[in-house]
Amino acid sequence: MLPLESRHSTPMKPPTLPDEAQRLEVLAQYGILDTAPEQELDDLARLATYIAATPMAGVTLIDAERQWFKSHIGVDVEQTPRDVAFCAHAITGRDLLVVPDATADARFADNPFVTGAAHVRFYAGMPLVSAEGHALGTLCVMDRVPRQLTADQQEALRVLGRQVNVQLDLRRNMLKLVRTYGELAGTQEKLAAVLRSATTVAILATNPRGTITLFNPGAERLLGWPADEVIGKLSPLNFLLPSEVEERAAELGRRLGKEIRGLGYFAELAREGIHEERQWTHVRKDGSHVPAKLAVTPLHDANNEISGFLAVSKDLTERKRFEEDLIRAREAAEDASRTKTEFLANISHEIRTPLNAILGMTELALGTSLSPDQREYVTAVQDAGRTLLALMNDVLDFSRIEAHKLELYTINFPLRETLADVLRTFGLRAYQKGLELILQTGPDVPEMVSADVVRLRQILTNLVGNAIKFTERGEVTLRAFVDISREDYTLIHFSVADSGIGVPPAKLAILFDPFTQADSSTHRKYGGTGLGLAISKELVEVMGGQMWVESAPGRGSIFHFTLPVRGRRGALPVPAGQEKLAGLSVLIVDDNRTQRETLAELLARRGMKAESQPGGRAAVRAMEAAAKEGRSFDLILLDAQMPDLDGFAVAERIRDLPLPPKWRRCPMLLITVPGMTETEARRSALGIAVAISKPIRESALFDAIHQAVKSPGSGSGSHRIASLPPPLPAAPPGERALHILLIEDNAINQMVTRRLLEREGHTVVVAENGIHGLEAVAREPFDAILMDVQMPGLDGIETTRAIRSRERGTHHRTPIVAFTAHALKEDRERCLAAGMDAYLTKPVETPTLLEVLARVTRPAAEAPASPATPEPSVAAANTPAPPPAPADPAQVAALRRIVGGDEKLLREVVRVFLEDTPAKLSALAIALAAQDASAVAMAAHGLKGSAAALGARPATDAAAHLEGLARARNLAEADISAAQVKEEFTAVSNGLSAWLAAHV
Repeated sequence: MLPLESRHSTPMKPPTLPDEAQRLEVLAQYGILDTAPEQELDDLARLATYIAATPMAGVTLIDAERQWFKSHIGVDVEQTPRDVAFCAHAITGRDLLVVPDATADARFADNPFVTGAAHVRFYAGMPLVSAEGHALGTLCVMDRVPRQLTADQQEALRVLGRQVNVQLDLRRNMLKLVRTYGELAGTQEKLAAVLRSATTVAILATNPRGTITLFNPGAERLLGWPADEVIGKLSPLNFLLPSEVEERAAELGRRLGKEIRGLGYFAELAREGIHEERQWTHVRKDGSHVPAKLAVTPLHDANNEISGFLAVSKDLTERKRFEEDLIRAREAAEDASRTKTEFLANISHEIRTPLNAILGMTELALGTSLSPDQREYVTAVQDAGRTLLALMNDVLDFSRIEAHKLELYTINFPLRETLADVLRTFGLRAYQKGLELILQTGPDVPEMVSADVVRLRQILTNLVGNAIKFTERGEVTLRAFVDISREDYTLIHFSVADSGIGVPPAKLAILFDPFTQADSSTHRKYGGTGLGLAISKELVEVMGGQMWVESAPGRGSIFHFTLPVRGRRGALPVPAGQEKLAGLSVLIVDDNRTQRETLAELLARRGMKAESQPGGRAAVRAMEAAAKEGRSFDLILLDAQMPDLDGFAVAERIRDLPLPPKWRRCPMLLITVPGMTETEARRSALGIAVAISKPIRESALFDAIHQAVKSPGSGSGSHRIASLPPPLPAAPPGERALHILLIEDNAINQMVTRRLLEREGHTVVVAENGIHGLEAVAREPFDAILMDVQMPGLDGIETTRAIRSRERGTHHRTPIVAFTAHALKEDRERCLAAGMDAYLTKPVETPTLLEVLARVTRPAAEAPASPATPEPSVAAANTPAPPPAPADPAQVAALRRIVGGDEKLLREVVRVFLEDTPAKLSALAIALAAQDASAVAMAAHGLKGSAAALGARPATDAAAHLEGLARARNLAEADISAAQVKEEFTAVSNGLSAWLAAHV
């Protein structure tokens, strides 16, 4: 029994029902109070515990003074006072009553079942209602901890409650039948007529000896025997499973202390006054078995002697099928819940790393002025954002899976650049711990491969993040080499090696188990769920590879995995101008041996001759020795951070050596780390023209070497390259300095527009979408707003309307200029109707932009008399842009006009376009593979904005066409359009790459 305690105040009493008298009368008709347990109701109560995952359940009935348990699972109690019964509150309604935490509910906070040893905290009860609409009791579940039910669990309890109602109604109806038959025992004809009408219930009657005297149509239907073959010939034993009869008879015999056999079981029940309704297994004439609920009642003659038995049986096949369906539904829900849990844990684990990188890089960028270092920070933020976007694509993928079914999206991507991007995401985090991040790729690794780049990034992000987390000093190295190269695929062997704490041999076997770490102290010190490695291993295996680990305590770990990809070794194209790098003599100065070996191997691939030194003092001695031997170096690769002499000190000593100028003026390339600030002035003072940040990307390294050896003042004149022609003069500054809000979602357009305006003396605040734009307007006033029209979320039209709505009644109007790639007349009219003051079509040349800003911000007294005068930008918009041909001097001149003649900005914009385009094309491919129209539209819109920023009209038009198809949900033609987009952007990228390589 659950004890009740009275030391607390009296709990809130349940209200008296308005139909109480009628309710009690109907309850009595069921004849169920104070009867023995019944298997069917116990089964339903037990099924309720499975559905709700609670330890306690019951079928309760509420009479005038008490709550009585007809069935109780996990509850050792038969009745309680009605005043303290949760169920007495539940029957006041007609739907499921859920009490998540009884201590927080005023009705139950002081209930002795809550405050006492029973410790009930959670309750859910479904009212049981008679056909007349009177509440009888509840089907309820309880727990000793607060909790919630899912919507599926609540609905399942409602369904189960209705099944209990069916059982109660069946009992009531059967009881009525039995009573009716008892009353009509002397009226056989009337009884026979009633029995014949009962076709859905099997009714049998026997004489005292057990021979069947009545076999109604329902019995014929259920048991498959015709009545004339049964009546007077067979007994009920012919229709019961013999083993079941013997088992139950033996059980009753043990309880009563006597031997009972066959039909004596029912006779003894009658003698003991036990009314029983329970499930039996019927044997049909064809030998098949049927589950049924059987009630046997003794018939009495006028002398109250047993004159026979009446058996009423109902087929339970459908109910059993329903119960099995419920169990399967519960198991499916549990599977879905497990899948969801693993998915959420995966996302939680994997998203932490890119967020850390984004926050770290953003903090650095905000802490610096506009300098070359800012380029590194913004690029790192962009890379982390791409990783975050890839993981959000995982959210879409995993939301479609069923029980560990993973879908792969195979696209072409540059493998080396992808590996470098993953390492750059961790750059700041690694170097804050003093770790070296190193990338090594074999010479035969394909440049372009075809695989699921999102999954590959996810695996590498997990492994590199773990390596940094568990490594306090030393290095983390990401390697990629070819294991097998065949016609149809290439097997790439990846590894992530660290010099961290390592793993004991005994723990290696469980390292890939979910929610498991090598030991509990690891979790306490480093955190984590222990799920990431398990997810990575599963992804690798789904992609057709294998993952394993080598490790020893104190000696670090190497995580290996192989992946088959499409893509074979091919000669890597050397950018224009870089073929002259072959033959250069290079001195590598770095205290990390792995980094020195990696750099030497990369230089050797381009035909350079490398010599390496492990520190600053050794480098100075090497320079002196080379000079004595008559040798010189064409370039020095100099690590900025070394324990004996840092890179700046080495450069200073070399410049001060008593050597001929040819040796002292050797070009130097400084290798820095994320977080090093104010390096430009020191580099300039020492004559170091170029710096590159770790982790080192192969392409960036050779670009930097190319720039260093051809920079003015370098000692290797034979390797210098002619400088660019002088840029066009900048556009004249505006009439006054303006404070401008730029609302634009495209990163290239943000950078170009902000730099142009800041160069003219204006200040610019950038908002990446309409929501952020409205927040900026609320924070501070602006002289003008440049508004992109098409943005995700709140577009330019809606944002403009919101701004104009806020301005009503303030006597203030901020000029808003539409800044869009749309050039149709209807688009212009739509913008002006929304409240914009001017309309500019991308790409916008600097003079046009400044002229429009000056006009819309001019005081009213100076404004033109006719607002209908066509704007210069419209005329420009109607003039078709020349096709993009970056190698064409005329096109280069057009691009220079777009950026106002700023040659440095032009090169930076081209670099950003070249770095950003592959990720955008990858996002488009993934969206198309997933048949996600919204994602296709978003990807196409981003590509359109990037192309428009450079005046690449065919690429812009192709992306705009694809965007239109996607927004119209016409994905049938999207593949063809996407192929055109890829072709146009590839052409633009190839041309710009060649132009940039020739003009760095």
